Amino acid sequence: MALDHHNHWGNLDYTLSLRANNVLDEKVYIHNSFLPFVPQMGRNFSLSATVKF
Repeated sequence: MALDHHNHWGNLDYTLSLRANNVLDEKVYIHNSFLPFVPQMGRNFSLSATVKF
């Protein structure tokens, strides 16, 4: 799940991004991994800003 906001301010172009993975915090396994019995990362969020000038 992702949400991006792109805008400009003066001579700057910027993008703010919010990403969310495994929001329900379920136990997830990857069946084609070398270690299929190890659960993947739980709930996580990331916020980032990209600025072009």
